[in-house]
Formats: sequence, C-alpha cells, structure tokens
Amino acid sequence: MIIPGQVFKLSGHKGPVYALEQGADPWQVFSAGSDRIVAEWDLRNPAEGKVLVKANDLVYALRYLQEDQKLLIGNGSGGMHVVNLQTREEERLLQLHQSGIFFIGFHPIHQLIFTLAADGTCAVLQQQDLKLIRSMKFSEGKLRSISFHPDHNSCAIGCGDGSIMIFSLPDLQPLHHWQAHQEGFSVNTVCYTPDGTVLLSGSRDAHLNRYTTKDYSLLESIPAHNYAIYDLAFSPDQHLLASASRDKTVKIWDSATMELLHRIDRDKFDAHQHSVNKLLWTTYENTLLSAGDDRNVMGWSLSEA
Repeated sequence: MIIPGQVFKLSGHKGPVYALEQGADPWQVFSAGSDRIVAEWDLRNPAEGKVLVKANDLVYALRYLQEDQKLLIGNGSGGMHVVNLQTREEERLLQLHQSGIFFIGFHPIHQLIFTLAADGTCAVLQQQDLKLIRSMKFSEGKLRSISFHPDHNSCAIGCGDGSIMIFSLPDLQPLHHWQAHQEGFSVNTVCYTPDGTVLLSGSRDAHLNRYTTKDYSLLESIPAHNYAIYDLAFSPDQHLLASASRDKTVKIWDSATMELLHRIDRDKFDAHQHSVNKLLWTTYENTLLSAGDDRNVMGWSLSEA
C-alpha cells in the first residue's frame, strides 16, 4: 500500500506558482510564477531558496537544457528568457509570440525547442543557435502542452478548444486531429506513457482520458477530479501517475490499472489551499513536487506501508 506524506514546503513566492523544472542534479529544482521570480532550490536543504532571475513578466513555463547549461523561461507576454546557469546571467530575450508562453518542450534527439502560447501558435527553434525555424498557428484557443512519443517520430499537442493534434517529427506534418474532450474545454496536459502505447490527456472538463496510440481511439474517460486537470506526472519507476487539479487536490493512480490509490487534500494531508497547477516527480528520494495558487511548492514522499 502506498502512503503519501509531506516532507517539506518550499515557501517564498509572492504569488501563484505555475512552473517547476528539474535541474542538473536530482535535488536541484527551479520554480516560477506570477511574482516574476525564478527561484532555485536545493531539496537537501529546502528552507534555503535563491532568486535566480527576475523576469519582466509573470512566468508560466520553464525548461532546462542540460547540455547547454541554460534555463529557458516563458513569460506572460510571449517572450522567452535564456539564462546561462554558469554565469547566472540572462543571455537573450526572444519575443516569439503575441501572448503568454504556457509550455516549453525540448526534444534532445532532434535538438528542437517548442514554445506553445496563448495565441494558439507554436514556435520551433534549433537548439544550437536558438534560430526560429517555424512559427505555426494551430488553434484559435490556447496551446498548453506538448508530449513527445518515446519512438521520437511524433508528438501530441493539447489545444484550448478541447482537441488534440498529432504531428510527425522532425518535419511537423499533421498525422491526426480529433475532438478529445468536451468542445471548448481546453486540453491542459498531454502525456505519453513511458512505453508509448497510450496517450493521456487532462482537461478543463475534469476528465482524464486514455487513447491507444495505434489509432488514437478512446480507451477510457475517467471523471478524475471535480474541476480542471492541470498536470500529469509519472513516478521515476513508472508505476504511479499523479494528477493535479483546480479542485485543490493531487491524486495518485496505479499507472497500469488506473486504480485511484490516494487523494492528497488539505483535510488529510495539510495540502494545497487553492488550485494545484504543476507537478514534478523527481528522482531525489522519489519526491513528488506540487505547486499551487497558494504560493507554495510542496514535497511529498510516497512510500510502501
């Protein structure tokens, strides 16, 4: 039996926290949100957070490039800050969109960076020189999440109108497009299972959907939360799946059977007071991080009873 327990709380942000990202070491984590601060944390000493950079707008997205030792920061006005983690200085600010960047994806095999924005556009850049290769408008609604298939040949993008699009990689040719969730209810997160056989999606309609990647037909639609699902994360051993929601909860599922194992809420576990926006499941002592509108990042241990 899996028993969750809170092991620490990362406090210091002055507004909702929207982004979490793993650093070079298992214990190094970055967080950011509406206060425009990108903070750096050492999970071995969680009480001591550092300000890495102050952005020129609120921050929705972070992406760490380990090979380049750079942190990419997506802000609320469509710009992407590029911070050199060795010099601790900002190198560039690229204006890629007309409105906020909600997600930054990186594919190391194809050496491509993807930024997804509120204006329904996706920008694709080369890793080497951050040169813009393509800028494409996929939707009138917001683009919130991208997931890369483990075979490296395709990706899934979740859209604000409730649809999901599948594209080939690296040439980004459309392969499939369907109304995945209730029309007008944004797909906030998409995630392939580690073996690539199933695509998961979470939406504002509060449902967690599963599709077979053979033809992207629906396998199961689970009424997983009371309000919008904002993020999904697999445990390092791939046996567990976590979901985060506007209903203030984090839920833990058996990734094979989709059996609900635990509901982490304020009543039982002194969890978040408001919406839970982002998850990061680290390899540091198998710690699950959750970030929310209550300005906190919480660390959870999930151990066998």
